[in-house]
Amino acid sequence: MDFYINFEGIINRDESLKIANAINMAMSSGATRIIIFFGSLGGSIYDGFILASLIQNCKVPVVIHAVNHIDSIANVIYMSAKERTAE
Repeated sequence: MDFYINFEGIINRDESLKIANAINMAMSSGATRIIIFFGSLGGSIYDGFILASLIQNCKVPVVIHAVNHIDSIANVIYMSAKERTAE
């Protein structure tokens, strides 16, 4: 079962927690793959690296699909997924 997360915004503590909570919810609901539609102009380096680490170490495969800007620390988050797509 795929679990979808849609994120468009700045990377800060509150927004990173929302993504982290959504990933945890996906794993607890039995998702076999997490797909994140992702766009960001960047933001907090600290929060971005924490989010990237979470994605890299996730037990469920994470796919990130870039849907808009991927700037600054958002590049690190985008590259943290083993599978990436863009349009």
